[in-house]
Amino acid sequence: MKLTMKLTLKQEAFVRKYMETSCASTAYRFAYDTQAKDEVVWVNACKLLKNHKVALRVQQLQERHQKRNDITVDKLTEMAVEAYKLAMKDDVKTPSAAVSAVMALGKLHGLIVDKSKTESEVKSQVTYTIETGVPRHLDEDEDRSPRNH
Repeated sequence: MKLTMKLTLKQEAFVRKYMETSCASTAYRFAYDTQAKDEVVWVNACKLLKNHKVALRVQQLQERHQKRNDITVDKLTEMAVEAYKLAMKDDVKTPSAAVSAVMALGKLHGLIVDKSKTESEVKSQVTYTIETGVPRHLDEDEDRSPRNH
């Protein structure tokens, strides 16, 4: 869809902020740099969204965003499988690329979790002291640990 009518700079700023935040009032405050009362901002933001030129621009950007977001887990899975097949072809045979495709599939489907994600969880889990074999939370003070009781 071609936009034949030009928006003002403030209208364009409003539309872009609206697309970013999905909040017309926030977009209006940003674009028009106003400190008006909430009721005034809400009414003006609603009027702006009903403006034909603004509504067309919002629709145009929504369609563009929709096309960008058409990639699904199924599509990514299909792409990774195709990459694996290509890597394993007799004339190509690149095992490292095949492994990368398999790892991507595993991560995509939640079968493989990056180590960096699990390290932060370890701090809140229970650990065992070597001396006693008694569980102790890592966040406990040393004077509260089982070996000091």
